Amino acid sequence: ALTSNKDRKKLFLNSNLEYNAENGDIFRLNGQLEFDGDDTLETDHQNLVLANNTRLVVRDREHNPFHWEFGGDYQHRFEDLGLLKTLFVINHGKHDWDTLFQGALNGAALATTSSNYSQRTHGEKILRSSLTNTFAEKHTIEVGGEVAINDVGTKNTSRNAAGVINPNTVSDISVQEVRFQAFGSHNYTFAPNVSLQSSLNAEWSEITQKDNINAANPDFSRNFFYLKPRMNLRYDVDEQNQIRVTVERKISQLDFGDFGNSFDVEDNEVDAGNPLLRPEDTWEFSIAYENRFADDQGSISVKGFYNKIRDHIAKIGKPDPIANPTNDYQMAVLSLPGNIGNAKEYGVEFNGSWRLKAIELPNAIISGKYILRESDVLDPFTLLNRPIEYKQKHEWLVTFQHDIVEMGTSYGFNITNKAPMNGIGYRTDVIEHWEKTVNPKASLYIEQKVFGDMKLRFDLKNILKAKNGYHLTKYVGNISNGVVDYNEIRKASMQRVYQLTLQGTF
Repeated sequence: ALTSNKDRKKLFLNSNLEYNAENGDIFRLNGQLEFDGDDTLETDHQNLVLANNTRLVVRDREHNPFHWEFGGDYQHRFEDLGLLKTLFVINHGKHDWDTLFQGALNGAALATTSSNYSQRTHGEKILRSSLTNTFAEKHTIEVGGEVAINDVGTKNTSRNAAGVINPNTVSDISVQEVRFQAFGSHNYTFAPNVSLQSSLNAEWSEITQKDNINAANPDFSRNFFYLKPRMNLRYDVDEQNQIRVTVERKISQLDFGDFGNSFDVEDNEVDAGNPLLRPEDTWEFSIAYENRFADDQGSISVKGFYNKIRDHIAKIGKPDPIANPTNDYQMAVLSLPGNIGNAKEYGVEFNGSWRLKAIELPNAIISGKYILRESDVLDPFTLLNRPIEYKQKHEWLVTFQHDIVEMGTSYGFNITNKAPMNGIGYRTDVIEHWEKTVNPKASLYIEQKVFGDMKLRFDLKNILKAKNGYHLTKYVGNISNGVVDYNEIRKASMQRVYQLTLQGTF
């Protein structure tokens, strides 16, 4: 039986300032500051049936994140050239995890078994500017550019029961990405009921990695260049019905934390990183039909989609030139994140909304979404086709909102689930297989205007105490051998959260 107690403290401050000049220029500044504390104590009572023993495992983890961000934007309209928009963002964050593991066998006193300290820092600087102009009443063109600098640092250290550092767990990696983008978009109205939106984004980036501990590992960098086109064709069959066709190429943003070692608190082990990761390259195709109800009563739409993914990221076998010189993933005993080849995802998405005028609630609306999805990728260890990790087959959402304007009151609720009917979120590794089930989550809110323009809001989250289930199968050696070590079943439920906030604009 596993018991988990979590103590969380959070302080969040934000502010914004807007200046409207007499010539129409607009200048905005905004900032936010976030302090957080998240302490988790887990107690796990285990029955070791074959050994006829009982074991107590205690995990105490302190997580102390800190984050700040500052940004702004500026707008100016030129008489002939069009509207100029410029924005900037600067942010920085730091996360510290300090984890202590203790254990006891057959009722003995608790003793320290190991400990781990991990840290991750991240920062981003973005400057983006674009110019938009409309001419001949049928053409709208936007051109612009962006420069971004991303910095990520990861540190890790593990100690044994005696407090001695395990040198294989020590790492201090810093990664920097410098990215430039030039983009242009064109909106052309062929006819009153037909329009084409097209765009092209050229992206160049350089990623540099430094190992701040091992001088034998030299700094190295890699360059990437991508062209990302997008096309969206819209055809209004009549005033209520529309057809949309979209084709787009997307390049994923790499998680630079995957470049260096990371600590897996579930397994109490250090996972290796991979500095040679490439972004996922995806072509997305979709066709959608929408029907808008008369008198602004709502709408209903259906969309079919197909995504073709190249360089899909999942776990691969860690190279071992001595024990596994051929780099055969079926012989690997350790794993790390890597590019495993091609994958695909396809399905259908339904969306709908209905304004409740018919029952004398003109300011109330109920909305819903349902996605049926299939995905497929070749697992590098078992050489069997499986779903993409954590891509659930079903996903749905229902929301309701009602604004009582004359009283300054709003209320609503939502209920959602990414895996109804015990749908499965799937993850595989070199020696383990995870399956996860999720039950529906629900929340509601009530918001009331007070003291003029201030808002008092009450939120109730996790109304249903949503339950999660985990089924872990651990293997002896590589998962491809099929030799099961043990099975582990976990169940957890989320407690209700009550939140009261007061928001005002000055």
